[in-house]
Amino acid sequence: MFPRVQRRRKLRTLGAAVAAAALCFLPATTGAASERAGSARSAEFIDGVMTWNVRGSWDQYDKWAGDIHTWSPGIVGLQEFCYNHLDNFREELAQRGLNYQIFWGEAEPSSAGTGCSLFGDPMGQLLLVDPALNPRSHVNTKYPARPGGNQDSEQRAYQALTITFAGQNIRVFNTHMGLEGDALWHIQKLAEAAGASPKAILMGDFNIRSTNTAALANLTSKGFQAWHLTPGGDGDNRHDLYDTAINDPDDQYIEPNLKLDHIYTKNVTGAMLDPLFPVWNDSSDHRALLLNMCTDCDK
Repeated sequence: MFPRVQRRRKLRTLGAAVAAAALCFLPATTGAASERAGSARSAEFIDGVMTWNVRGSWDQYDKWAGDIHTWSPGIVGLQEFCYNHLDNFREELAQRGLNYQIFWGEAEPSSAGTGCSLFGDPMGQLLLVDPALNPRSHVNTKYPARPGGNQDSEQRAYQALTITFAGQNIRVFNTHMGLEGDALWHIQKLAEAAGASPKAILMGDFNIRSTNTAALANLTSKGFQAWHLTPGGDGDNRHDLYDTAINDPDDQYIEPNLKLDHIYTKNVTGAMLDPLFPVWNDSSDHRALLLNMCTDCDK
């Protein structure tokens, strides 16, 4: 259903050139929208996993669809998505020939003080999955209150569903954790849930810096592997090529200096995994993070 947009070798070449120029890149796509809609993607490959905090209150669903179309990954996890944008966003994807199965997960109800409350609708997460991966068993779970009370007034949640990839069942998680100390509580709860899966992909806006190794150890201790960490990076004038925030929508040359968005995998086999540099965009305060996954990288 979605063509393989880039091979690992091509992406690595592009990434090296961009890193040298201190830019984030937008690679060329293959195939017109009509060809995308009519083609059939085999469940033997994903080609890419993408996580992106789109800052839904900015109301840029046409641009979000355009950036997703540029990459056409098999799995997309979005955070800070306003429910009232869902129908228009679905139309924008369809116009570009992208026929994802879409799973909504509410985090914050409309009664709370989020950007979405201006429209009287909830804020939450979306999982977009290529139908060839047979997505199923979707659940949405709100994080329990932190002992002693939450520091962040906004409710947070995570989604989970199962896909079949290269003959293996993999549980996919998409989340947006809280601010302050709440994120440290949330990552413990998520590690417990995701750690129970023999094979898993975990993505989202953790609101946890990559330098907070103690917090992230909740995942690595459960067998998860991080794919976008650079030693010595993440703020404090030590630029990390995988930093995702703050993205300046008006100037792609202003580099972010925080690593808040993450992709982890656990026991995923049958593919070559390759982390890609975050992508500048003009529609959010975060850059998208991508992990290339392919089974025929050298073809």
